[in-house]
Amino acid sequence: MVDTTTAQTPKNPASTLSEGKIKKHIKLTDINYRRNTESDYTEKIEQLDQNFDYSSNSDDYWSEPELSLLYGTPLYEQASLSQKKALNHLYWATQYNQTAATEANAVLYNQVTAGVFETLGGYETLCQELDLETAQERHHIHAFHMMGYQTKRALLGSAFNTSIQGKSYKKNERSKKLELAPISAVIKQSLTDRTSGLIPVAFKGQNLSWSTVQDTSFRFITNKVMLKNQAHCYSNYLKQLDEKGEPIPAQTTGLLGLLAPRPLLQFFTLNCGSSPFLASVFYVTRFMANMLIKNYEYRYSQYYRELEKKQEFIP
Repeated sequence: MVDTTTAQTPKNPASTLSEGKIKKHIKLTDINYRRNTESDYTEKIEQLDQNFDYSSNSDDYWSEPELSLLYGTPLYEQASLSQKKALNHLYWATQYNQTAATEANAVLYNQVTAGVFETLGGYETLCQELDLETAQERHHIHAFHMMGYQTKRALLGSAFNTSIQGKSYKKNERSKKLELAPISAVIKQSLTDRTSGLIPVAFKGQNLSWSTVQDTSFRFITNKVMLKNQAHCYSNYLKQLDEKGEPIPAQTTGLLGLLAPRPLLQFFTLNCGSSPFLASVFYVTRFMANMLIKNYEYRYSQYYRELEKKQEFIP
């Protein structure tokens, strides 16, 4: 008798291992998203942001005295108690101003990389996590800036003037938008017309600004030369900016702003928004940066816990 039982094809061990890794990766993402959702303190931060009054918190240290400007110097030793507290508050404001700048970088690149992961499929939870963190960080940034501004304004008075830089930045941004508005169609054409062949064709007969030529060149180099085989992964977030004729975004604050000039940061943004690999690298790097932030925030957390145990006022 002939055995007609169909033998089961053994599974490829490598394939099984790969599937297991993918499932573990997705599972870890789900767990991280759930924890972030459950530990969302956005409402509390909003309340602190709205109700913060420096004069009501000026009589107490905001951390250990060691976390103060000029601590350990002869000048600090000669300062009065109120001056030492002021130096402690200024250190906090300066520290969290840098934190806000770092989070501003995260807000931008969260949106850029989420747009890449959307094109891949299967990473819906990761995209939701990035959207959640972006919303949370916007509230953090506003709160840190507002509290830092009030603190510095109260302590430094007329010596503290941040309006000039802010007005100058807004003016430059407005001028860029006005300058880009008439040529948005040219930018869009240069991005979509694959038969143009060379960049100069997009510029022919056009009176374009240097920033526009630079952005279009970056897009050409990235989308049609370096990463042309990954065009299908181009970030949806960057696509929307392209359609509006907006310049390539870049954050010039925080650590990235110290490491590279704006044009290089724009080129970096474009590549992060075109490569799943670079998007993943940023995600890992951002995770490591969060660990560094939590490391110095730990001392603040411990200080407030001690105050809570003693049932003392927590600034």
